[in-house]
Amino acid sequence: SAGCVDSVLYTNYFDVIANPKAYFTYSPNSPNLQEPEVQFKNESVNAENFEWNFGDNTGSLEENPAHIYKNVAKKYTVSLTVSEATANCFDTYKTILIVKDEILYFIPNVFRPGSGNINSIFQPQFTSGVNVYEFRMHIYNRWGELIFESFDPNGGWDGFYNAELVKQDTYVWKIDFIESMSDKKHADTGIITVLR
Repeated sequence: SAGCVDSVLYTNYFDVIANPKAYFTYSPNSPNLQEPEVQFKNESVNAENFEWNFGDNTGSLEENPAHIYKNVAKKYTVSLTVSEATANCFDTYKTILIVKDEILYFIPNVFRPGSGNINSIFQPQFTSGVNVYEFRMHIYNRWGELIFESFDPNGGWDGFYNAELVKQDTYVWKIDFIESMSDKKHADTGIITVLR
């Protein structure tokens, strides 16, 4: 009231901490069961603590972890929760990662039925990707007669028709199946040569 003035100055009295912002990317963009390892790249800002959830009951506290998705092709919800140094401020980022069951198969073009060796059965070799409940294989002779049918991708043709071994010739196969990760249908045809 008499006009006297006083002041005080404190430096670094308040430390305003920026809120953390969680974000990450990963590669490859389309992982599959043949290449199941995913490398995660943390692109968060203002964060010092990292907690990953890979969506398969596993996680990590690393900043840029790698993870292998084993044996199950499906959609995984991956999340990253980050916090700043005092661990009082959090942020979480989530994304859906799809591990695909890639279609891989081989169909031979020659076999020798009754030989007892590895080539004695005509059978498509599926490594992965086929829905076993949506599989059908037909074998036809050169006159278009159906001589073999199977609904099992693990069941092959032994070269017999009406209890007799077929003659040495070329035959037409037709295979229909659906991918295990989608409703995409495949209808493949080809020629198989029977050697006697």
